[in-house]
Amino acid sequence: MGTVIAVCDDNESFRKGLIREVENDCQGYDIEIVEYGSAEELIAAKTNIDLLFLDIEMDGKDGIYVKDFFDDRHIETKIVFTTSHEERMSEAFGANVLGFLVKPINRARLKTFVEKFVASGDSKIIPVTYMGKTIFIKLSDIRFIEADDKYTRVNYGEESVLIRRTVSEWITILPPSFFGRTNKSEIVNFNYVSVKNNKPYKKSGDLIVIGRKFKDAFWAGYDTYLRMMAERQL
Repeated sequence: MGTVIAVCDDNESFRKGLIREVENDCQGYDIEIVEYGSAEELIAAKTNIDLLFLDIEMDGKDGIYVKDFFDDRHIETKIVFTTSHEERMSEAFGANVLGFLVKPINRARLKTFVEKFVASGDSKIIPVTYMGKTIFIKLSDIRFIEADDKYTRVNYGEESVLIRRTVSEWITILPPSFFGRTNKSEIVNFNYVSVKNNKPYKKSGDLIVIGRKFKDAFWAGYDTYLRMMAERQL
């Protein structure tokens, strides 16, 4: 399953409109959008939500209640509050609150929140041709890509496929904040890299051999990745 985005607002017209905008911003990404008309409905659903657009002021239990409910139960859902009541923003701050959108929603600001969370690389999917068929691979599932004669072998999840595409071509497609080239024959996903005694290893335990030509770019990319992951925990 990809990223789960939820919209919780008791105004159906606003809720539907926001969903359409989010769908437009998420084309090409592996997402699921769910909607709720009340805080009670949201809580009762017990859905594992990654990103929640949450109205502050609703009939019955409000958005602040939902935030506190999640905090008390250590639910890590990231929240963007939507509101017409700016005076209540001071109540809405929290560790998992990414920010606020004031109604009517500023289109560019909404897109910024969506891109920051969803388009970071975790949920993007890419089509590749394999044995005459088009298959879709989630970028976050790719562990590493290695040259294999005139092809490249894409290792993702527990599978691998042979693709007629060079390592150099792959590096122009993959987001540099998530992938680094180790040498002329290999690209690795930073999420599957661990560092011990200043040496990089794959999660499998295999040492990653970094060519001298690629060393500076690889470590700069890995540092950017670590910083980005740290910011997403704020």
